[in-house]
Amino acid sequence: MKPCSLCCAWASTTLTLACATAWADEPRTVVVAVGDCKNSELLEAMTVFHRALKRPLGRSLMDPEDVLEQVRPRPDGSMADAGRVFEAAQTQFYAGQYGNALDSVRAAQALLQNMAPAANAWPLLARAHVLEALVLKAMNRRAESVDAFRRVVMLDKLYTLDPDYYTPATIAQFEQLKAQTAKVKREKLRVKAPGAAAQVFINGAPLGKTPLEIGLEPGRYRVQLKQGEALSFVHSVKLEKAYELQIDVAFESSLKATPPLCLVDAKGRPDAAIRLGALLDAAQVVVLGVESSDQAPPFFSAALFTVREGGRSRQVGFKPQQGRRDEGLERLANDVLAAPVGLADTAVADAPAHAMLTPQPTPSAEWAAASAPAPRARERNVWPAAGLWAAGAAALIAGAVVYAVGESDRRNAPMSTPPPQGSEGHDEALRLLKRIDHRNTATAATLSGGVVLLGAGTLVFFW
Repeated sequence: MKPCSLCCAWASTTLTLACATAWADEPRTVVVAVGDCKNSELLEAMTVFHRALKRPLGRSLMDPEDVLEQVRPRPDGSMADAGRVFEAAQTQFYAGQYGNALDSVRAAQALLQNMAPAANAWPLLARAHVLEALVLKAMNRRAESVDAFRRVVMLDKLYTLDPDYYTPATIAQFEQLKAQTAKVKREKLRVKAPGAAAQVFINGAPLGKTPLEIGLEPGRYRVQLKQGEALSFVHSVKLEKAYELQIDVAFESSLKATPPLCLVDAKGRPDAAIRLGALLDAAQVVVLGVESSDQAPPFFSAALFTVREGGRSRQVGFKPQQGRRDEGLERLANDVLAAPVGLADTAVADAPAHAMLTPQPTPSAEWAAASAPAPRARERNVWPAAGLWAAGAAALIAGAVVYAVGESDRRNAPMSTPPPQGSEGHDEALRLLKRIDHRNTATAATLSGGVVLLGAGTLVFFW
């Protein structure tokens, strides 16, 4: 590789790093309505308000669809749909259509996992895992087949295969895996929830009620609680050592399941909105509220809160004139972002006291420990990344120096090959060309090392 090509690669790497760093550092904002989530006036205003905020905030404004998919995936079908897809996968498997069977059984699993958890869904999901294992075994993908079996064994130690449906060899393999799994070291997962006992579903399997303590193999799990008709978010847990998960089902079930984002709260307070921002790892939350009655026009108010401090930085409101609601909401969106975080509250003229959003006090240490997001990996790895970047920059500088030092030799080189042996200047020209070649090699190696170190630093930073 020529030194100039390496310089271009270094420039490209540096530009990519700068853009990625700027995007990673851009604070994320979530906007949510608080109040009566069946109020059509609030929901319509929220749609307009979100669109108005999108213009100044751009990609840093979190999309409602993405938020809902992250915390509570919406079902794509019913139990009956999942059962039909599973039966199609069985038919394809018996017909030897293994590729189609694998696609179908995984589609059935996705349908079941996205549905609201229910005790009667687990038997079908377990059968889908077993069928996936059989398909993968028929495709000679044995390691993946064992993993599919383990998804059942690690959650349901009493699960057995029906001899009317499965061969003795498959049953023997399954029982052997159960015996092996029983000897694997497990880590404690504790699940707690305030209020009445909630049913705990882990990877779709009903494993008891809160407070629950269970030993599981290290790995990733999806935990969701059901408390009466209320459902929590889906919590992803990476279990590496004893872990305690506290889930407030009442708070999490207050988020409306469809866009726009809305939290049910009769008092219109922003407490839950700030907690939602913390769970989503957002830097700030914009809260929209409305006060309406049959006797008076609606009053809209919006407030900007910082998640880390839990404090309000700005609050504005307005009463829309006839036919000019959308225009007022767009102005409201601009006004609520006008003041930088940390400024004192701004009074709103003619604002009814009961319509203004109540400031949220600083969260308690107990709540912070239970709900605050973990530190970002890039904050933990900034120093190792900085060391790699420094080493990469030093290597690039060294390569440039070596290249510059050889400039005079390159100018004095008479030709690409030395004169014939025995002629005047042959030995001197040979030494000069060898020196130029060695320096070019050293330059290329040093610049390549610099680019590699910069790339490694970037990977460590975003890991």
